[in-house]
Amino acid sequence: GHGSYEDRTEMLRLIVDLVEATIYADNPEWSVDEQVAKDIHLIDSIAEKQAQIFSEECKLFPADVQIQSIYPLPEVSELESKLTEQSKILLNLQQKVDDLASKVYQNLNLILVFK
Repeated sequence: GHGSYEDRTEMLRLIVDLVEATIYADNPEWSVDEQVAKDIHLIDSIAEKQAQIFSEECKLFPADVQIQSIYPLPEVSELESKLTEQSKILLNLQQKVDDLASKVYQNLNLILVFK
């Protein structure tokens, strides 16, 4: 199979939800096939509207106009510096967590030895 265990679990949960919705539907006339058809129609409509919005004819988002930001963008070097700083903080926190986990493990072993 493909995908992580989390992805597979999520897919199985969705399938179970769909089966339960089919079995315990509030509306006895409701069917999965009709709902899927409605959902596909909705997705097609959204895609069509999206294509219109980004089309050259609409010119809502013309390709030759760059979107201007109200706020100036930070320099790359500034962002790299902040990333380095945050990485050091994260590394320090990870070390503290590892140290605490080690102490808890040692204490747990001591407790088990003295039982």
